[in-house]
Amino acid sequence: MTVDLEQSVRDFIRQRSSVRERTVAKDVMDHLIMQNALTVDLSDDAASAAALRTVQRFVKSCGFKRGKRKGSTYRMSAENESKRDHYVQLMTSVDADTFRNVYLDESYIHHNYASHNDSLYDPTDPNMTKAKHKGHRFCFIPAIIDKNRVLPDAEHSTADVAHLLRDTINIFEGGKR
Repeated sequence: MTVDLEQSVRDFIRQRSSVRERTVAKDVMDHLIMQNALTVDLSDDAASAAALRTVQRFVKSCGFKRGKRKGSTYRMSAENESKRDHYVQLMTSVDADTFRNVYLDESYIHHNYASHNDSLYDPTDPNMTKAKHKGHRFCFIPAIIDKNRVLPDAEHSTADVAHLLRDTINIFEGGKR
C-alpha cells in the first residue's frame, strides 16, 4: 500500500509540475483525501494541522524536495539545435571577420517571475519543466553592433567599437494583461 501511495503522490506531483502548477503539502493532502488514502476532519483545525504535518513528513520521507530545482531547465527542439549549429558554423567561418554583425536581443521582466520556485518537485523526474513566461511582461529589444574586425584595435574610432545602435532600443509591455 505504501508503495502504491508513494507512486500516486509521485504521479500527482509530476503531473502538476509538467504544467508548471505550484504544488505544496496542502495540495498533496487534498489529493490523498480524494484518493481515500487519508481521512481528516477538515472542520477541526487541530486535526487538519496534524494531518498536514504528517503529509509534510511523508512527502519528505519519499524523497521529494521543495524549492528551486538545481541545474538547468533549458531545452531546445531538434529544429532549433540544427539552426543554432548552422549559425555557429557561419559565425566561426573564415569569412566571419570580414563583416560586422548586428545582434538583436529580446529580454523581459516577467510579472510572475519566480512563483513556481517554492513548489514541491520530484528530484528523480527526468522531465524538467521550463517556465513558459507567457503572461504580462515588460520587453526590451536593443540592436548591438560588434566591433569592426577589418581594422586593428589601435585604429578603431568610436564608430568602430562594439556599441548599442542609436534609436534601436524598444521598450514595451507584452503578453496577456
